[in-house]
Amino acid sequence: IHVIGANSMDIVDLRAWEILLHLEVRLYNLIIILIGPELKTGGYKEHGLCEICRQKENKLSFVFVPMLYHDYIQMTVGHRKPSIIVGSHVDFNKGDTWSESIKVIQDQGCPLLLGFSYERKALNNIIKIQKTLKINKEPRCMGKNYFAGLAPYKNLETGNIYFRNDYL
Repeated sequence: IHVIGANSMDIVDLRAWEILLHLEVRLYNLIIILIGPELKTGGYKEHGLCEICRQKENKLSFVFVPMLYHDYIQMTVGHRKPSIIVGSHVDFNKGDTWSESIKVIQDQGCPLLLGFSYERKALNNIIKIQKTLKINKEPRCMGKNYFAGLAPYKNLETGNIYFRNDYL
């Protein structure tokens, strides 16, 4: 799994990824690659798992890559293509660097799952993707996320309260 636009919020509780090992029994070695220029340092970390996962010899590991997604793909010779690309609160409309990454994401040939705090942000990002790729394709799934974060956050620009990944 590639996590794009990764930042400190994405590494607060890495334990949550273990649930995928419980939900998909055929999955035994889960590698999460967190990629984003806001990450402070790169590195590798294996995560301790519950007793059930240890008995099944499951593995959960994380790779931290502090760079832009398109740079990571271009610089990492022989990288394994992701099964899915995930982004939490990415804003494709911030700066020009995302246009290049959007094109590289399309080349990976896997699903892209994005979470946003507001429906309007989701729509704006869909428009950016469509314009960048010169396509008018609609997302397969879009709407309220019933598994969104429950902790409220305050938007420092508007003063509004939001919940992480409220919209997919």
